[in-house]
Amino acid sequence: MTNGLAIVVRHTAALEQTLSVRDGSWQRELMSCPDDAAKLAISEISRGGARAIVILAEQVHRAACLANRHGRVKAVAVRDAGEIKEIQKQLRANVWCINPESRSFFELKMLLQQIENGIGNSTQRM
Repeated sequence: MTNGLAIVVRHTAALEQTLSVRDGSWQRELMSCPDDAAKLAISEISRGGARAIVILAEQVHRAACLANRHGRVKAVAVRDAGEIKEIQKQLRANVWCINPESRSFFELKMLLQQIENGIGNSTQRM
């Protein structure tokens, strides 16, 4: 099981830089649409392939809605790291949908770092 899987539908230069410096902690998959990304997320969660999945797409609400059709998936669309902290307190989300468009390297790095921190905390609570 990997810690994280980044399913990339919308690619940006800042996203590429962010994923490159994450030291291999996030495995990458490229998809053509949020529907396919949601299907892959469902498959990975169902088989226990990753503790957390990030879908990086413009249509974050669509991806989250489609992924949530499976009982083991708890998908959420997020805008910032503060929102991630609140979601982690209230819900053990395992699929995070983020729009990388118009985000800086620093913003994306902070979002992924906050999700990774939550992965560690949720395993300690169990």
